[in-house]
Amino acid sequence: MMFYLYLLVFVVALAFLFFKIGRRKKGFSAADFAYVAKHWKNVSGLLKDNPSLAVLEGDKLLDFCIGKKCPRYKKLSLGEKLKSCGALFSDINGVWSAHKLRNRIAHELSLNVSSSECSRAISVFKRALNDLGAL
Repeated sequence: MMFYLYLLVFVVALAFLFFKIGRRKKGFSAADFAYVAKHWKNVSGLLKDNPSLAVLEGDKLLDFCIGKKCPRYKKLSLGEKLKSCGALFSDINGVWSAHKLRNRIAHELSLNVSSSECSRAISVFKRALNDLGAL
């Protein structure tokens, strides 16, 4: 009886592992992972020196990753991509807030954004990239 229990646990763990690996790799090549890792390191470094630029770059990286994960949406704007594939994210409201902050930074003159707002947006972008399996 105990043998069957161990066998069941092993099969469930194996199925979970295959599911996780398959989900993570879908849409991303090894070169894509290297590109994302390199650019994420850049975004993290910018957060200290230029938080607003870090938000802009984090938003661009998210746009790139959604385009890779969902190629049929590649030519859409990031806002349209978020409407179409928002179910991929564990915190879609946070992703929208971070994207809206990016839009404010990009379009409003003399906007003063606090570094804590930028840090929150970068955290949301990181979580979104993890949700996509890119980080």
